[in-house]
Amino acid sequence: MRSVRAALYAGRTTTSFLVLEHLLSDQDAIPVKRHRARRMLRQGGFSVLRTDYLFVFPMFLKSLRGLEPLLSHWPLGAQFLVLCRKE
Repeated sequence: MRSVRAALYAGRTTTSFLVLEHLLSDQDAIPVKRHRARRMLRQGGFSVLRTDYLFVFPMFLKSLRGLEPLLSHWPLGAQFLVLCRKE
């Protein structure tokens, strides 16, 4: 977190894209739960602005993907995004 923080200007918004435990496609990924990711970012000197879940519907249900923004606050997606700002 320190190297990311050092590369940013104060007040700028950045994102941290993290993978949830149930995404099995990347064998080298280290699973991180939402609450731990948010805590790590806060401890690294960032203020967390929001957390959204992404990729709720699999490919065979792609016609429903227009509903994903409405579901982004519920822990349903395969991945989540933490939007944060350097203080």
